[in-house]
Amino acid sequence: MRARLEQAAVGTPPPPSAPSTGFGPPTGTGDIVRPAAYGPPIGFGPPPALPVGGATGWASAPPVGAPPPAPDRQKARARSALVFAGVAATAAVIAALAWPDGTGDGTDGARDTSPSPSRTAANALPASWVGTWKGTGPGNTSGDGLVNARTTAVSVVLTLHSADRGEIVGRQVSHVTEAATRRDIGCTETLRLRETHGTTMVFEAATSAPSDPSAGVLCQRGNLYTLTKTGTDVLTPGDEGSQTTGAPARLTRS
Repeated sequence: MRARLEQAAVGTPPPPSAPSTGFGPPTGTGDIVRPAAYGPPIGFGPPPALPVGGATGWASAPPVGAPPPAPDRQKARARSALVFAGVAATAAVIAALAWPDGTGDGTDGARDTSPSPSRTAANALPASWVGTWKGTGPGNTSGDGLVNARTTAVSVVLTLHSADRGEIVGRQVSHVTEAATRRDIGCTETLRLRETHGTTMVFEAATSAPSDPSAGVLCQRGNLYTLTKTGTDVLTPGDEGSQTTGAPARLTRS
């Protein structure tokens, strides 16, 4: 009796378990463990279709055999509105560049059609000055022959045409007769309109060359001449000009 009670306390040993197998049906029991037999691969159905127009922004392709998704009309309208707005904005920029709406000077967008300062009458040679002017002077017989030439006659021919300030306006040709040699030591100069002061004009020699190239005299550019219109057909040289001593006291229209 005691032996049976001890055996009951210990318990009946469990039956031998089946060996561990892989995927697939068990291979049986026993001392020999065989490799598990793999059945055919589990078939997978078609992958789920991705939503059209996902959060990534890339357009997802519809599943094979599925009808193409219907276009999103609201998005199409939005894209069309954006395109139209872009075209309208571009046209507005082009119009603003082509037709400026004012400069903030109180003109209310009106374009300034007034001539530039360089083209106004105050900066141009008056039309009454255009033409040919001539004059003769006695020369300077008391010259020292070094600084001031000793001359017997000075003649000047001045030709002027329309020009604005800073532009070439004409030329003057001087013939100056030297007393001792009878050479012509005068100069021919291209004149630029330097300043305008009402009836007074200032001319600058832009170029200068001997009137008689064989005389061997040196002529320099940069000479200034101030003339004032003192009559309808009379121009009077100013005292501060670069004219030679004994030059004409006035020039008359020819």
